[in-house]
Amino acid sequence: MKTISAFLLGAALVAGLAAPAAAQKTYSFGTNPQGSLAYGSGTAIAKLMNEKGGMLGRVRAGGGSSTIVPQMDRGQIDFGINNALEARFAYNGTGPFEGKPNKNLRIVGQIFPLYLAFGVASDSPIKTLKDAKGKRIPCKFTSQIILAEVQDAMLASAGLADKDFQCVPVSDYIKGQHLLPQGKVDIAMAAPTSGATKQDHAQLKSRGGLRLVPIEHSPEAIARIKKVFPEATATMVVDKKNPSQHGDTAMIEYPFLLTVGAHVDEDVVYRLVKLMAANKDLLKGAFGPFARFSAETMHQKHTTPYHPGAVKAYKELGLLK
Repeated sequence: MKTISAFLLGAALVAGLAAPAAAQKTYSFGTNPQGSLAYGSGTAIAKLMNEKGGMLGRVRAGGGSSTIVPQMDRGQIDFGINNALEARFAYNGTGPFEGKPNKNLRIVGQIFPLYLAFGVASDSPIKTLKDAKGKRIPCKFTSQIILAEVQDAMLASAGLADKDFQCVPVSDYIKGQHLLPQGKVDIAMAAPTSGATKQDHAQLKSRGGLRLVPIEHSPEAIARIKKVFPEATATMVVDKKNPSQHGDTAMIEYPFLLTVGAHVDEDVVYRLVKLMAANKDLLKGAFGPFARFSAETMHQKHTTPYHPGAVKAYKELGLLK
């Protein structure tokens, strides 16, 4: 009887310990495909949540904002990684989301400023955007429509538009960039530190690797960018021995945001903001671009509303009055 009682007591203790873990909710992070900055960012934040927050986070790589945001709006995905332009379009039902507002979309905070340039094979004669006029370029971005707007803003810096190029339709910008080493396009958008850029640089080894092409960055060029993408600007990005970056390079810069569905509990978002603000080193160790992350710039003015959990955290951090 003592043996049986001890066994039953042990089983009850195990069951008691296991029950909370089994019942614990897993919070999903909808991102762009593997190799993208969104995927790397979501993975790093989920890792922080798992290791330091006592919460479970899991990345769900998808096609892009046009599918991820509506799922957040419906409560099927908890968190997302979106730029400021698509967050505004999605919430208001304008641009690529025309007539389909996502009123349950909320902002958690800025992850870091996002930089994009164009990439070519290193031995390409294309040195400037104007040199690329008439060449083949990825376009449409059917599952990542917002990137068409970003590319339009980048081309506008040089007074160019899609009509000045040979359009090669793709579903997302990563697949478009991967057409470079395949020789199917001549120029494509490329993030300087993304896994996709590193991969394409390696695959273009026989041609000297991938080389970043700057956008125009004069005051007039910035005005043309803002006409297409008001939240963006052009900035000189210092070359920190990035193999694809041959010297300081002008790139488009715009806010990269962690977003969330309104259905997510206030305390969860509150705790996540506090975790991110206190753990830059862990985030940076998990994904290098978090070197640009700063708790002081997490809260900025946006037309898309913040989640109340984030508002509570920013008030406590002294970042919001």
